[in-house]
Amino acid sequence: MVAAALLRAARDWTADPANDEKKRQLIAQARNVGQRLGGPSGRLAAAIVGRLEGRRTAPASWEREAVRLRGHVVGVPSGPERARLFDAYVDLLARGPARDETPARARTACEREAQAVATDPLGPRERERALETLRRVRAHLPHD
Repeated sequence: MVAAALLRAARDWTADPANDEKKRQLIAQARNVGQRLGGPSGRLAAAIVGRLEGRRTAPASWEREAVRLRGHVVGVPSGPERARLFDAYVDLLARGPARDETPARARTACEREAQAVATDPLGPRERERALETLRRVRAHLPHD
């Protein structure tokens, strides 16, 4: 499936952020898919484009991106598209907010996201996976 291939390519790029040419190609591909397919595939493509273009990691930006991706997840019924959107969301969570700002702000952003995960209409396995990811991120944040 096209969306799965785009997600794999986005993960590959994330592992090597110095690869600017690949980044430009992925953004173009994701935009093209989003425009052609619309619906859940279009939302996944938009999420990938946002992640590739922004690489936003400041706590407030990370939190906004998490809210946006989580919203895409809950807006799609269960199935392969939802699973791919959820994987993209968990990947974002795993990156965590920037650690070079005040650690307290990063911890607060993680705590707010955990509260939202606890109340949003996610499946039990999705909820536990997201909360576990956030626990790991918080455990690696520096202390003030």
